[in-house]
Amino acid sequence: MDENKRIVDIDGVKIEVDLRTAKKIDNFKVGDTVKVLDKCSSSDKIRPGVIVDFAEFSELPTITIAVYIEPYYSSDCPTVKFIYYNKESAKDYDIVPCSVDELKVSRDGVCELFENEIAKKKKNYDDLVNQYEFFKERFLKPITNLTESEV
Repeated sequence: MDENKRIVDIDGVKIEVDLRTAKKIDNFKVGDTVKVLDKCSSSDKIRPGVIVDFAEFSELPTITIAVYIEPYYSSDCPTVKFIYYNKESAKDYDIVPCSVDELKVSRDGVCELFENEIAKKKKNYDDLVNQYEFFKERFLKPITNLTESEV
C-alpha cells in the first residue's frame, strides 16, 4: 500500500484515506489542556496551556488559551500569558491536545513558585510603605512643629 494512503475503520466501514489531502480535525472544549508550540520564540518552544474561552466572531473565530511560561532564571517570576489562537495567529502558534500527565508541570511546584514570588512582592510592598511613613513623619516637618533642640 502507498505510504500516503491509510485504511480507516469507521463503525465497521473501511475507508481508504489519502493522507496528502486528508484534513486533521481536533475537538476542543473549555478546560482542555493543550500543548502550545510558540513559533515566535528563538527556539520553537512547547508550553503547557489550558483553553479558557471560545470567541465565536463571525469573521475570525478565536480560542483563548492560558499558557504557563516557566521562569528562565530562578530569580524570575512564573507567568501566565493569554494567547488568542485563530486563523491569523496560526502562523505564530500551533496547538495540539494533550493529557494532564503530558504537561510536565508540577502543580505544587508551580504554586510554590507563585507563593514565593507573592511573598517577595508583599515584603517589598511593606518595605515601601514603611519608607513612605518614615518620610512623612521625619522629613520636611513644618518649622512650627520643630522643638528647640531640633532648630
